[in-house]
Amino acid sequence: MEAEKKTAATANPAAGIKNTNRWDTRQLVVMALMCALSVLLSFIEFAIFPAAAWLKYDASFVPAMICGFAFGAGPGTAVGLVAVVLHGLMSGNFWGAVMNALVVCGYVIPSALIYKRMRTWKGAIIGLIVSFICAVILAIVGNLLVTPIYAGMPVEAVAAMIVPILLPFNTMKAALNAVITLAIYKAISNLITPKKNQVVGKKERKGNRAMIDFKDVRFTYDGTNWAINGVTTSIQPGEFVCILGGNGSGKSTLAKHINALLIPDEGEVRVGEWSTADEDARYLIRSTAGMVFQNPDDQIVATLVENDVAFGPENLGVPTDELRERITASLKAVGLSGFEKAETTALSGGQKQRVAIAGVLAMKPRVLILDEASAMIDPRGRTGLMRIVRELNSKGFTIIMITHFMEEAAAAQRILVMEAGRICMEGTPNEVLKRADELRHLHLDVPFSVRFSLACQDAGLPVTTTLDAQTLEDELCNLLLTR
Repeated sequence: MEAEKKTAATANPAAGIKNTNRWDTRQLVVMALMCALSVLLSFIEFAIFPAAAWLKYDASFVPAMICGFAFGAGPGTAVGLVAVVLHGLMSGNFWGAVMNALVVCGYVIPSALIYKRMRTWKGAIIGLIVSFICAVILAIVGNLLVTPIYAGMPVEAVAAMIVPILLPFNTMKAALNAVITLAIYKAISNLITPKKNQVVGKKERKGNRAMIDFKDVRFTYDGTNWAINGVTTSIQPGEFVCILGGNGSGKSTLAKHINALLIPDEGEVRVGEWSTADEDARYLIRSTAGMVFQNPDDQIVATLVENDVAFGPENLGVPTDELRERITASLKAVGLSGFEKAETTALSGGQKQRVAIAGVLAMKPRVLILDEASAMIDPRGRTGLMRIVRELNSKGFTIIMITHFMEEAAAAQRILVMEAGRICMEGTPNEVLKRADELRHLHLDVPFSVRFSLACQDAGLPVTTTLDAQTLEDELCNLLLTR
């Protein structure tokens, strides 16, 4: 269940959408082209070892190795095996196809797995070195097993050729394949590796278009009672908005409409230029708006911090060399640099929540939705979380925070207060949080500075109602000095 929540809300923005196979289709096309190229290259042979001119080199394994880097060991191996089978059928060389099927696994699987694990060009080089060794060994084993069958040579004769001929030839062949694969993949990786996240933001917003726009939105869970009832409001790019309300007021339901986890029964929600009702746009919407839930355990799906932060970008198809940069930058943004190898189960509640936020940031959203993200962490953790939120907002992130803590709400630029699915109060913290009687009627707390200033007024002290504790302190000091 936890993994499903992460996938739906933060990791894979396309989860549960009807048309989510845009990259799957493109990947299949690329794989088919690579397979065709591999078959073509298998017929383009030339001698590379003068001592045995009858042994020919071809670059037919290179496309499969490139697919292994781009899509993983499975797709890469599939491309190689299909190409080997097609070549065997076209050439009539069945036993040669058997040997090549063995060798292609040695080329593709080690390099793809190591590259995926390390996510750097250094990992690619190490993977190619390991595949180089595996391919040479498998090629020699294949020659020992297959050559005596289809060439009619004694095993002893084949074995006698290992050191003087087969070992140097296959070493040269594996080295050429490794160098060519690395050079070509480095040149074309940005073209063939999925980068869905880069689609976001291609269309520029015109004029003063709101980042999020609700137009007469209504939604019901049971078909009878409105959980959201006629909400109309907008949130501007870079704004920090706090949504308050008692239990069942509709604040979390409203937030889930922003990244299309819920779709309105009436009215419209727009994120940027996209309507959440448009199934084809939901990938873009969920790439734009990332959501962090109340319980961080609902979003943490990996045992290591770096793997959990990487979960979302990996599902978006972010290239592995870029993925490492995103992990480092996201953890730095939430104050967890150096925690890459830490086990998520050993973290405190506040640290887990930071990991959840880092996982969202790694997908580079423009909107961060925090659904009571501070509810299950201690006061120190809440202070750290608010520091991170303010820093992200200062960098241009649009922040939407749902909270029960009035001190957190006081840090926002604007507050929406909900009751029975409607917005009943809206304004700046200074305008909303001073309305103590109305907030109490909604079963909401009042910030301490407001409560204390009202208590002072009830006691006959001429102080202003303020959210700023320092202002209240100064006024009380001045009263003491003037008496």
